Amino acid sequence: MSFPPGGSLAARMKRYSSRWLGTLLLLTVVYVAAGKLGLRFAFENPSASPIWPPTGIAIAALLVLGLDIWPAVLLGAFVVNATTAGNLFTAVGIASGNTLEAVVAAALVRRFADRPDPFARPRGVLIFAAIAAGVAAPLSAIVGVTTLAASGFVRWSEFGGVCLTWWVGDMAGALIVAPLLILWVQGGRIEWNPRRLFEALILLVAVVATGGLVFGGWVPMSRKGETFAYLAAPVPLWAALRFGPRETATAVAALALTALHGTLRGFGPFAQFAPVTAMVLLQGFISSISVIGLILAAAIAQQRRSEAEARRLNEELAARVVASTRELQAASVELSGSSERYRTLMDSAPDVLLVADADGKILLANARVEEVFGYGRDELIGRSLAGVIPQGLHGRRRDGSEFPVDVRLSTVKLATGRGVCAAVRDVSEQRKSEQALRESQAALEETQRQLAQSQKIEAVGRLAGGIAHDFNNLLGVILGFGELARKDLPPDHRAHQRVEQIQKAAERAATLTRQLLAFSRKQLLQPRVVDLNTIARDMERMLQRLIGEDIRLATSLTPDLWPVRADPAQMEQVILNLAVNGRDAMPGGGTLTIKTSQADLDAAFVSAHPGSSPGPHAVLAVSDTGHGMDATTLSHLFEPFFTTKPAGQGTGLGLAMIYGIVKQSGGYISAESGVGQGTTFTVYLPRVEAKRADPPRPPEPASPPRGTETVLLVEDEASLRGVMRETLQGAGYHVLESGTAEEALTVATGHAGAIHLLLTDVVMPGASGEKLESQLRGTRPGVRVVYMSGYTDEAISRHGVLEPGRHFLQKPFAAEVLLREVRRALDVR
Repeated sequence: MSFPPGGSLAARMKRYSSRWLGTLLLLTVVYVAAGKLGLRFAFENPSASPIWPPTGIAIAALLVLGLDIWPAVLLGAFVVNATTAGNLFTAVGIASGNTLEAVVAAALVRRFADRPDPFARPRGVLIFAAIAAGVAAPLSAIVGVTTLAASGFVRWSEFGGVCLTWWVGDMAGALIVAPLLILWVQGGRIEWNPRRLFEALILLVAVVATGGLVFGGWVPMSRKGETFAYLAAPVPLWAALRFGPRETATAVAALALTALHGTLRGFGPFAQFAPVTAMVLLQGFISSISVIGLILAAAIAQQRRSEAEARRLNEELAARVVASTRELQAASVELSGSSERYRTLMDSAPDVLLVADADGKILLANARVEEVFGYGRDELIGRSLAGVIPQGLHGRRRDGSEFPVDVRLSTVKLATGRGVCAAVRDVSEQRKSEQALRESQAALEETQRQLAQSQKIEAVGRLAGGIAHDFNNLLGVILGFGELARKDLPPDHRAHQRVEQIQKAAERAATLTRQLLAFSRKQLLQPRVVDLNTIARDMERMLQRLIGEDIRLATSLTPDLWPVRADPAQMEQVILNLAVNGRDAMPGGGTLTIKTSQADLDAAFVSAHPGSSPGPHAVLAVSDTGHGMDATTLSHLFEPFFTTKPAGQGTGLGLAMIYGIVKQSGGYISAESGVGQGTTFTVYLPRVEAKRADPPRPPEPASPPRGTETVLLVEDEASLRGVMRETLQGAGYHVLESGTAEEALTVATGHAGAIHLLLTDVVMPGASGEKLESQLRGTRPGVRVVYMSGYTDEAISRHGVLEPGRHFLQKPFAAEVLLREVRRALDVR
């Protein structure tokens, strides 16, 4: 039983409880009334009746209403037995047995019989009878009689007889009353007509008359033998044949009441026996005609349903046959004029259609064959299908040329037997489109790969740019104080070498920082118009010493190479790193080639090499004859920290730095390699409109220059400011220092003498170095300026300090570099 729908949960539970209680009370009253009626027939023991209607009522109620109504059975059975005989113990024991009987029967029938009507098929009737008679009824009898014997109401010597009477009484109640109630509750509405009503009245008269003749004592023969009772069996069988299970159950119940009433009065074929035997025979008779009648009724009802379904299917089939016949007639009319339409349909097909017989000889072709194959349709008649489409892989035109085709074959029925229809489509354009699509997909994958690499480089670049300023300041302090300490120590002092190692470690850290900024394209470049040929020639001697004697260095430099704009020091670094990579790839010796050329990159090149730009470019190529690389290694070549060298022999930043320098210079770099075929790196730098390269800087003096001028030093990092102050003072300069732009203006105002040079950090708390210069020139217009910063190119460019003519120092820098740049700025005229 489920909650009724609608309303809140509390309201639904309340309605459910009210309905359940009402049903339970009603079933209890019905059970008690039926029990009192059944006990009126008790003859051997006050609690053992020859037919026990409450058993059938309880099983039917639990099957129809649900198992949760079992408390009504328990309460009704307790009331019946408590008000009949015995004591409270016997009433509870018998009630428990009756309840257990009903619950077990209902649960097993629900599990194994047909639902919701177990009497719809013979199998369901047999299962119900077996469970009710063979399982549930014995269970109630054993529990009930055991309770009576334990209470002293039945002697243990009488246990078998009383138990048998109890069992068959419950069995009769289950097999007669339960089917009657279930079939009338779940049965549909009765459709009466005069003929059926008349036959039902005759059946009623037959039941009464048969019961009176056999069990009513109307004729003296009724006591001649127990088999005489089965003269009444045709009546329920008649109900089964002419009506149905419901009417059969009704006829059996009426006949059972007549037989029970007559036998108890001493009439009928069973009255001649002892009471217990008479009741057992009577109950067996009633149960057998009930089961046989219900099985026969279920079988006939099932047959009627099958016949009705067969009639429905026959009617549906007949209707379909009629409809199909009409369709065939219409198709026959249509077919008479379809030949021309068929030819028109074939000619309008987008594919070539060829019909051939079982031997492969072409019988029919449509008009498309002339356009695709070059044959007239009549020319192909009688030719072999295999000669036109060999092996179904390609088509062969009349001129002998072949082209890709898509062939679909289907079987057709011909007058001479089965044949084949070939639909042939020229897929030349499709194959071209597929090839173009594959190429586009490959280009897209390459673009996605390069985008992923670019995003990776950008992420690391942001990290490098974020820490570059503070890290460069720290390195500047280490380098500066290390150099000052080294100068103060004699060369033979044991701490002298330790300070040198500290300086070397700091220089390597500074190099690593520059590499990080290089591949992320955030390092500070000082581009000039340069000639790549000049850079390559100037590096030849140094490169030969670097790569060793077992590797031959070859150069092929194009005369009058287009100039490019790049930082010459960084381009030297590019050539140097590529040469070192080539040397490491040739451990057994080989040839390293440096080649320059010119190329005008077109749209096709740019499309095939994402990241490049069209236009004239100067080209620098560095090739080696080493062991080469596979495709997987090539795909990761420019990624930061990727290296194929053993641990401790490379940082994985060399090629990434080259990539960053080239991209920051507006160029493009590519690599071509194969296992055992060597490697070629090609750098493309855009041509600049200039007649010649910028002149090289004059050589630096051998020793750091000195001076006596006044320098205003502005640096917010106190430690680094101390290093630079000592360095400048050690070179003879007079130094005024401050930590902020505001403090520097105050110091300048309070200084009566001249200030020859402003040495300032670019980015500081408060005002920037550029703003400080502007304010200082208001009072000291002739002051020279040298900027310095540990920030990246992007940050410095926003302050405009990289404009031509300005002096700039990238942190960290050595003392000699500081002194030379200060002297250079002071000496400019």
